[in-house]
Amino acid sequence: MTNSYQAKEYEPDNFTFWFNVQESTKKAGEHWAVSEIPLNQIQALYDWALKQDPVENHKGDPSVSLRANLRPKTSPKTGRDYLQMTISDAKPRKNDMPF
Repeated sequence: MTNSYQAKEYEPDNFTFWFNVQESTKKAGEHWAVSEIPLNQIQALYDWALKQDPVENHKGDPSVSLRANLRPKTSPKTGRDYLQMTISDAKPRKNDMPF
């Protein structure tokens, strides 16, 4: 799956999760996020994860590497600033790939 934000030097994303990150009104420096993830993207993550060589996380659990980007945005409806977080599969740049 590709999107308009996809950098040209990377392979297309296998899945993408989008979150709008809001600043907390209760505690300074805290943020929160919620998102409705389409089931086809959850299935794409699952299918992709099964094909990966697991890495070990800091607890020693078998894991896969994901990447996340935060971009500042402004709501066109309210004018409120927020961060947009995109989570997808981690990958090397095309020019770093061994082929």
